Amino acid sequence: MFSLISSLEGHEGRVWHAAWSSDGNKIASCGEDKTVRIWIFHPESNKAICVAVLDDGQARTIRSCEWSPNNRIVASASFDGTVVLWASQDRGSSVWDRIATLEGHDSEVKSLGWNSEGNLLATCGRDKKIWIWEKLERNDFECAAVLDGHSQDVKFVIWHPNENLLFSAGYDDTIKLWVEDGGDWYCISTLIGHSSTVWGLTLDTDGQFLVSASDDQSLILWECESSSDPKKPWRKVSSLRNVHEYAIYSVDWRKMSNSLLSGGGDNAINVLSLRRGDDGFGSLNLQFTKSDAHYGDVNCVRWNPSYNPNYSGVFLSTGDDGFIKIWRLDDC
Repeated sequence: MFSLISSLEGHEGRVWHAAWSSDGNKIASCGEDKTVRIWIFHPESNKAICVAVLDDGQARTIRSCEWSPNNRIVASASFDGTVVLWASQDRGSSVWDRIATLEGHDSEVKSLGWNSEGNLLATCGRDKKIWIWEKLERNDFECAAVLDGHSQDVKFVIWHPNENLLFSAGYDDTIKLWVEDGGDWYCISTLIGHSSTVWGLTLDTDGQFLVSASDDQSLILWECESSSDPKKPWRKVSSLRNVHEYAIYSVDWRKMSNSLLSGGGDNAINVLSLRRGDDGFGSLNLQFTKSDAHYGDVNCVRWNPSYNPNYSGVFLSTGDDGFIKIWRLDDC
């Protein structure tokens, strides 16, 4: 099982999302109160301290926030249609400046993600579009492309860990894969398998496996037919149904591991594993369930990405109850 090691208070209302910095010692969180909070995590004491509140950037709910790969910038996506870029001005991450506001979406921005190099930022929203922003010199950003392919709201975007291949998921029950060729972006594949909204996506460290989480209460495991070229076709390998009683909102893959997390509308968090059968095909298996992990929907689950042994087995969750909770697997 896993145990609660810290419960963070500060946000007013739902906490929609939280993200670890790549070194594992900082957290950015956002929510219904229109703020982004920056926390420093101390694994020795199992505590996290809020060192900054970014509260003057966006006028409506902030739905998503993500650290750039070098941990120097936090991007936040809001229901006011904007994306704000924040940069820390001190090593303690207590002083932040708003360095850019990206405008273009016609409505609520639901999700965003950085590519592995940190020079591209993808955003998506209720306007059914995905915007690709390119980072230029001196923290300037410009729109590189607007992707139009989903027929309804785009709920989530995530980049392949090693390639500039973008995955998007939406209210139209599909997952789309996007690539760039000669300056033009286009959809190379549409994955169909869910019967309702796809809320979340996650990839393994090598980017060969994809897991999708849906309103249909299922997780689907997808695999690329090529271990070296993720642009090759992807196929549905297996599915795990009714692992949550209601919609599954978030899923995350642990680095260099076959362990995954899922969180959903039944207030529960699951720990799952990927196993390969004798036929070579993979399947998802439920290991542990924590019922009533939050007093309300679990909106986001994220493993700590650090390879430091002090962070082993640590993960966070956010909920409608206004809390960010930090957990640790008991066997780590």
